[in-house]
Amino acid sequence: MSYQYREHITINSQLYETQSEPLKNFEKEIRQKYVVRKGLLTSLWRDYVGTWEVDFGRLFLTGIKIPVVDGAGSLKEVSLEPLFGTDDRIFAYWFSGKITIKKGRVLMSYFYENIHERDCYYIFTKGIMTDYYEVDNTKKKWEPEPF
Repeated sequence: MSYQYREHITINSQLYETQSEPLKNFEKEIRQKYVVRKGLLTSLWRDYVGTWEVDFGRLFLTGIKIPVVDGAGSLKEVSLEPLFGTDDRIFAYWFSGKITIKKGRVLMSYFYENIHERDCYYIFTKGIMTDYYEVDNTKKKWEPEPF
């Protein structure tokens, strides 16, 4: 399995990456509206990268990038209009779930996943942040997985 492109999210003016996928239910529509050739990049199985922002406790989609057929693994920003009818940022009313942000230095690498000092969990209900908590991974004993 290839390391996968992460979604980008800005929280309190800080840019992070997350493995969470708030657009997961839109994958089919994204491929249709933007004519994305499925599986173009092995590092992007979902065929898009979403850009997000949390503003006053509300989750917004601010952009979508899709793979370009150039042999270099490039991504290009596309308009939100074909999918949502506007190019403005979109309130993510459809998303209820958890967005995980990893913070701090890397403590351990497990194949394609890194364990960082802290895991920060942002909980959303219909696009509104309802909870937040952190897990301090420095207090756990991490051992490599056997092959």
